[in-house]
Amino acid sequence: MTDQFGPEVWRGSVNAWECDQMGHLSARYYLALVRHGLPGFAAAIGLSGAFKETAERTLLVTDLHIRFLREARLSALLHMTAGTVATEADHLVVQFLLWHSGSGELAATMRVRLALIDARGGERLAMPAELTDRADALRIDCPEKAEPRSVTLEPMATRACLAEADRLGLICPSRGAIGAEMCDVFGRLRLEGFLAAITDGMPMVGPALRGDLADYLDIAPERIGGAMVEYRLIYHRYPRAGDRFEVRSGLAGVSERTMRIIHWLLDPETGQPWLSADGVVVSFDLDARKVIAIPPEAQAGMQEVITPGLGV
Repeated sequence: MTDQFGPEVWRGSVNAWECDQMGHLSARYYLALVRHGLPGFAAAIGLSGAFKETAERTLLVTDLHIRFLREARLSALLHMTAGTVATEADHLVVQFLLWHSGSGELAATMRVRLALIDARGGERLAMPAELTDRADALRIDCPEKAEPRSVTLEPMATRACLAEADRLGLICPSRGAIGAEMCDVFGRLRLEGFLAAITDGMPMVGPALRGDLADYLDIAPERIGGAMVEYRLIYHRYPRAGDRFEVRSGLAGVSERTMRIIHWLLDPETGQPWLSADGVVVSFDLDARKVIAIPPEAQAGMQEVITPGLGV
């Protein structure tokens, strides 16, 4: 059923320790699955061993778009396929598709831009013809559900920096330092570690930017959660063990069902960005397992805390 979407690069199930307080697979682990699937795709295009400690060349994610389509709860059986969307002189664009193995429904889609780099020094390398030829042989037509819906994938210059975050009054929901256990064999922060820094602060972000929805709803506050539905993550630089980080967040927009939140993951030493993220989130009824509509009165209050012009 999924042959048309490229080779299978991962198969498994959802573990209890991968689930969040919403009772489903935490967003960070979707990116961990991309990390687990990348070696399989690399091998398919002739880069076998690209993620081993002895590798001379490897692939680095520079941009990632994800849509969360159907929640994956404890013990859900999943598998993932990967196929090429585009080949460029200095990048490959690859579509990872995460499937519910029993039903064949899409759980999530992850589109990544990959640079070829020197595994040690991190210098960008040109894509050799034999690599792009193999990648072209894995071309797929993406399902409509994999296309961006509420965010843009267009290239853009980032405004993210500490001075701008201070000027805009963006909140700081989390800060800390990168531990060695969070890094890959090359010493760089793992793909999912960036998003983990953001999601660890989300229990503060929601109330700070949306207020208390329970004031407008017949739902107990503790039964209101949040869920990501779409994200674009731009990886500017990869921190290493001991590097510090600080997350700054702000509200960029609100609709009847969604909030658009921008997060900047910054280096407090230099003020420069590690990552910038454009995210669409919803409030979630933990008992009904459905999205909560934002009442007009709550939307009006949220309009007052929107940061005009905020972007990645």
